[in-house]
Amino acid sequence: QEGNEIITVSWDNQGVLDAGALVEANISMTFDGGAKSASFDWTGRVSDYPSVAATEAQPAGAVSGDTGMLMNLSLINTDGGSGIPGNVSGAWFQLSGASEFQNEVDYGPHTLDFPMDVEMSSNSGDNFFGEDNIPDPWIDLQGFASVAAQFYGYLELDAGYHRFGINRAGGVNVVFGGNPLDFFAPSLVTTGTSNDITEATFDLFVEEAGFYGIRIDYWQSDAGTQNSQLEFYSFNDAGERVLINGEESDAIKAY
Repeated sequence: QEGNEIITVSWDNQGVLDAGALVEANISMTFDGGAKSASFDWTGRVSDYPSVAATEAQPAGAVSGDTGMLMNLSLINTDGGSGIPGNVSGAWFQLSGASEFQNEVDYGPHTLDFPMDVEMSSNSGDNFFGEDNIPDPWIDLQGFASVAAQFYGYLELDAGYHRFGINRAGGVNVVFGGNPLDFFAPSLVTTGTSNDITEATFDLFVEEAGFYGIRIDYWQSDAGTQNSQLEFYSFNDAGERVLINGEESDAIKAY
């Protein structure tokens, strides 16, 4: 920046850099008609993203129907807390119906055919505040001791690099590729439980265009007094967040 003028330099690599690669560059420029010059050395490291093989895609014709991820939901209401751990194992346990506490809401599978902005309470820290895409059972969580949910389906992805983000209060576990309901599949992202709204991002390189399975496990303890929400989106070429199943032309669709 010189005075009030900001100079932005963009670099088009003409390809995807190797995961974990060290990148070094020198940026030299002249301005004010050549009267001034500047030179900067820059070093960065590429994120250690996984590469998704074409064998992870669904066979042609295997995925069809309307857009929308499927959702399973369980809400438990107890005075002294559910005692269910606030982690992915606890979420699976609650969704299985094996808890000694009766589920107040056992909802699913249900198709979420709207942009993936699931607001379970009014929060000011989300990226898409005001969308208010709330399934009916989540309108009022006051007093619920434990929330567990699963969102799953298939993303239609072009070949190449993709960055995704999940903005949430609570915890998430993400499984990608193959069968989204394979509970033995390795996790791509697993977070702790946060009562504050926190963003988690993850990167993928898809070798071949197709439909790829994804499952997001979600949990929140003491949901009646804490924020409960989940936004799922991708980043476009301009770095803007675009909700999965959004109305934008570059929104990724889920089935």
